[in-house]
Amino acid sequence: MGMSSERLARIKPFMQRYIDDNKLAGIATFIARNGKIVHFEKVGKLNSDTGEEIQKDSLFRIHSMTKPIVSVAAMMLLEEGKLLLDKPVANYLPAFKDTKMLADGVEVPQSHPFTVRELMSH
Repeated sequence: MGMSSERLARIKPFMQRYIDDNKLAGIATFIARNGKIVHFEKVGKLNSDTGEEIQKDSLFRIHSMTKPIVSVAAMMLLEEGKLLLDKPVANYLPAFKDTKMLADGVEVPQSHPFTVRELMSH
């Protein structure tokens, strides 16, 4: 698949350090290329209290890490020319066309259509 098996083999020991240092209960790493799985490994447990094992379809709570993940996805769309930062969000999500904003606790119309760039500033 054009991936270095030697480099892929470095992932598990690196992740294992997080488990050994008690920073995380468990980690699953997954890499796909051209629609095929080239790497899937797990270390640790899904739940250190119950000893539940990590499965391929295990769910992990990532809390506020959604912001950097969404930002990276948006930048990928930007690179592909499918997203422009200075266009109104409503161009991509029409439900945001006539949204209101809060000013001194009162809902008021937007002073301008907010842009993807403004949205990405979180």
